[in-house]
Amino acid sequence: MCDQINFVDLDPQGFLENYWQKKPLLIKNGFAYLREVLEPEELAGLSCEQGVESRLILEKGGVKPWEVRHGPFEEDDFTTLPQDSWTLLVQGVEQWIPEVYQLLESFRFVPNWRVDDVMVSYAPDGGSVGAHVDQYDVFLIQGFGQREWRIGKEPLKEELIIPGLDVKILQEFNDYEALHLDLGDVLYLPPGIAHHGIAKGRSMTYSVGFRAPHNKELAGHFADHVLLHGRREVMYRDPDLELQESSGEMNQASLDRLFREVQATLGDRDLFNDFVGRYMTLPKYDHKPEPQDPTCLDDLRDDDVLEPFLGARMLYQKTHKLVLYINGEPFPVEMEALPVVKALCDSKQAFLWGELKSAALRCNGLGLLQDLVKEGWLLVADPTEDDGSRKES
Repeated sequence: MCDQINFVDLDPQGFLENYWQKKPLLIKNGFAYLREVLEPEELAGLSCEQGVESRLILEKGGVKPWEVRHGPFEEDDFTTLPQDSWTLLVQGVEQWIPEVYQLLESFRFVPNWRVDDVMVSYAPDGGSVGAHVDQYDVFLIQGFGQREWRIGKEPLKEELIIPGLDVKILQEFNDYEALHLDLGDVLYLPPGIAHHGIAKGRSMTYSVGFRAPHNKELAGHFADHVLLHGRREVMYRDPDLELQESSGEMNQASLDRLFREVQATLGDRDLFNDFVGRYMTLPKYDHKPEPQDPTCLDDLRDDDVLEPFLGARMLYQKTHKLVLYINGEPFPVEMEALPVVKALCDSKQAFLWGELKSAALRCNGLGLLQDLVKEGWLLVADPTEDDGSRKES
């Protein structure tokens, strides 16, 4: 779909040091060779599928201003739309369209676990979702057409929302800079920057969003994980109990004992690492692979291709042990298999079987490949479909 982002006078390290979570950056012609992979009709068709999260936002022409309609849609839903001032948004398009999945290759300078999804939006002239603020990093990549982006000059200190609407739109948004994006232009926005995109004619945008888990979200889910997987089982004990002046008081010594027990239970670092690996690879959508017969590997030629399942979220941890996590499931692996694990997680492209097999044999990783094929996380590519995305290991 595209090459690496052309930062012009920057490299990825310079971007991270000077812009990431600090200030916006407009990258003109950032994807100089971006070719369109979706037509509006294809995006509309995807929004009609079960299991695909999609929305229509109508600024005007609905039953009320800024009406939101949720998919899956029917074909007739699009024939009754007004001529302008509406937007179709489809989430997680990388899970369904291989070319969009490959777009994520351009963002490997950010750890994979931080990537959320690729949302694709289409709008006719004037289409918009209103002035709003996101609390996550996003790269807005202009597909076909043009769009004007109005972005706040400073992070918003107070988010005042118009009440009673289906979408969160700022009450006031006057202090902004207007930017014009053409095909291949990229706009990076850190969290907290107000922005308002308006289609100038028919326009399509690819939004690469990044995950930013909330501390309370992590704490709550980790507590659930401890209940399910924690090995520490200790009843409260107070052999040093002393006589109290008031029996109705829970004194400081009791509070300290209880707090230490909770700290010890939640302070299991191995348990926390396992929780994070599972949690940060949980899929947003129920898009599961079909199990396969691992013996199919025996019949592969060296020039056959294996490719990851589009809905796979992968990461690995190598503390005192090596664990591969895929969609919330841990795969403990021998440390010597790290080269294969790293190759699988560092890229979302396809692999020539001969090269992947050779690498696996050198590091005792063949069993892992068989397990991943068996569960459907690695797929044998259709030899009639060659998108040029083969990857050497």
